[in-house]
Amino acid sequence: MAVEALPLDPRIFLPSLILLLYFVHCRLTAKRWLPNTIPWIGLRNGFFAKTRACMRDMRHGKEHLAEGYAKYSKHDKPFVAPTTSWWPEVVLPQSSIKWLLSQPDHVVDLHEGVQDALQFGYVSPHDKVLENPFHDDIVRRDLKRNLGVMTPAVFDELEASVDELWGTDTENWKEIPVYDTSQRIIARTTNRTFVGLPLCRDASYLHSATKFANAMLLQVGVTRFLLPALLKPLIGHFFAIPCHFRDWQFSRHLAPMIHARLRDVERKERDPSYTYKEPNDLLQWIIKYAVTKGEPHDRKPRYLASRICIMNFAALHTSTVTTTNALLDLAAADPACWASIREEAERVFRDEGGVWTGSGVARLARADSAVRETLRLTGLGGRGLVREVVAPGGVTLPDGTHLPLGARLSVPSGEIQRDPAFYGATANEYDAFRFSRAREALAERGDSDDAPTSGTTRREDHALTMVTTSDTFLTFGHGRRACPGRFFASHEIKLLLAYVATHYDVQRLATRPPNVWISSSCIPPATAVLSVRRRQPKEA
Repeated sequence: MAVEALPLDPRIFLPSLILLLYFVHCRLTAKRWLPNTIPWIGLRNGFFAKTRACMRDMRHGKEHLAEGYAKYSKHDKPFVAPTTSWWPEVVLPQSSIKWLLSQPDHVVDLHEGVQDALQFGYVSPHDKVLENPFHDDIVRRDLKRNLGVMTPAVFDELEASVDELWGTDTENWKEIPVYDTSQRIIARTTNRTFVGLPLCRDASYLHSATKFANAMLLQVGVTRFLLPALLKPLIGHFFAIPCHFRDWQFSRHLAPMIHARLRDVERKERDPSYTYKEPNDLLQWIIKYAVTKGEPHDRKPRYLASRICIMNFAALHTSTVTTTNALLDLAAADPACWASIREEAERVFRDEGGVWTGSGVARLARADSAVRETLRLTGLGGRGLVREVVAPGGVTLPDGTHLPLGARLSVPSGEIQRDPAFYGATANEYDAFRFSRAREALAERGDSDDAPTSGTTRREDHALTMVTTSDTFLTFGHGRRACPGRFFASHEIKLLLAYVATHYDVQRLATRPPNVWISSSCIPPATAVLSVRRRQPKEA
């Protein structure tokens, strides 16, 4: 017997549908209840204006920030920027950076902002890895301190990977995909310091590491930009399955090494007389911390492997993007830039006795300047110093505006770094030696690190280096929470540029392939290619 469908009464259905849509809209915009005294950018007339502004931010994020910077930041006023994560940010002017960085972590916190930006709660199968990021302190302390000792190994891996991927043919030009080869070079070099030989050259291991990084970027794009907040707890982990699979795949390669090292470290802890050949790499430092100071779960091999996997993502993504941008910038610049970097690298290499050392890399002022200029002009995105208000009572801005718990704060770092008020009339042009000219002028007067000097002039020289942050150079953040891995990244990329300049010719690009902006993220062209040829070896 057929059952007749009950007719829908419009008097009940339509109000119910409107109520449901209103409820969903309120959930999506729950984080947008900010004071009406702060102006929004990117709004248009019509219903749900703020929701539509957040949707448009995917394509117009850069324009939104430029508009807000000109209208409000330049007049020391905050503004609200829509974001595709449905979590609008209060963008503070450059004059408020000192205030923002002075706030304690229990008032405004970096960790919460990073968690949301990268959707760590969904991409990692082990939340405890991220709840206690002790690896940041190890990178800041141990990796930075061992850079000099590790320099020969880093250079050895750079040399081997560049030769393999770029070729050694001195007669014919070869087209190389810039992003792909940069990622593979960075993966090998980074893992030489993370896990050492021979695993850093294992193709399957490296494949797992790079695939996790790529899967994570895709996952962030889906869960942060496309998936409404209402649905994330329900299906967020479903979209993260590729990340979980790659994490598991990565762990399979690393597990035997972790088990063996754990046995040695734990035995040494029980019996100080026990001796073994201790590796000097990041994995070893993390294992020692986990055994001696960590919680019981920190020493689980699966957790340790996931921690290295997450760190691979952080290193591979940012360093690959920076290397790709720097190579494209230099290829589109005056060929004299490559010649100048080559002259400096050859001179420093001779002075160091034909061996790359930590002090030698520190003297590569022109390579350093070229990369710092890339980071200044292109960077990694348009917003920086992202923080979340975590104090239950909220926080009051310098102008007296009160923000509630959960409000998101940032600064327009990209606009600041391209502002002629800070970088002169050529602020929107690539000038490879913008920073090294001043450093070399100091050196000529005997006022740089190359000669005994006063503390003041040493600080002037250091202030112009790639790793030094300021309130006008914010790619690595600023203050006590600045990126801890920037010292290794600088070391690695400068060595790479020095090797490329001294061993390869790079054909000049007629025009620099443009980057792609998605919301406030700046992404280099994935399909860009360079034509390179091995230089003829110099006669002895």
